[in-house]
Amino acid sequence: MLTEKELEEKLKEWQVNQELIKLEMEVEEIKKILNSNHQDKMFEYINDKLISYIGLSNLEDMIIATKNIKLITRFAIEISNINIEKLEQSVIDLVNSEYAYRFARDIKGANIKKFEDIILSEDNIEKSAEYIYYFTRDVKGANIKRLEDAIIKTKNIYFIMLFAENIKGITLEKFEDVIIETKNPYYLYYLAKKVKGVNIEKIEKEVVSYARQELSKLDY
Repeated sequence: MLTEKELEEKLKEWQVNQELIKLEMEVEEIKKILNSNHQDKMFEYINDKLISYIGLSNLEDMIIATKNIKLITRFAIEISNINIEKLEQSVIDLVNSEYAYRFARDIKGANIKKFEDIILSEDNIEKSAEYIYYFTRDVKGANIKRLEDAIIKTKNIYFIMLFAENIKGITLEKFEDVIIETKNPYYLYYLAKKVKGVNIEKIEKEVVSYARQELSKLDY
């Protein structure tokens, strides 16, 4: 017959085995989830015990293998002590402006220059202008001078106006010239009203010139 001490040891051994079985089942469940259309459900199983059991590096590799940029970014945000360089490279390789912006904004220690390069490589002009603006506004360490030239090149007046209004440290004259070139009285009014430090006299002159042109078209 087992002694009381031996019984306690057996019980502890059984409990440890049960815990290992549970963890192994959770790992298998995560693998199934990562091969499904509901990959976000894997976060229901992530905890310190499971990370210790499977190994953080192995878990990172499993996440990266999905090539689900949303999942990778969420993992990087929510899980502590990750390998930032490994995860950010996987996001960079997937070339997505939205998540380049999100990763740079939300992950401390991210390589801002690399993600900025992704934003500036965007072929879609509308998306390019949108994320250039958001990146400059929200990402600490963004290269404002480089990004102001890029936003102007998009010729997207809506985001150019927002950039001029909300980004500090820009070369204001560049934005004045681009907006004045539109000869649109609404844009000129917005520029004069919303953007501090603009050359009001220069804008007024353009407004007067526009008004004269419109009057000259009237048939009296």
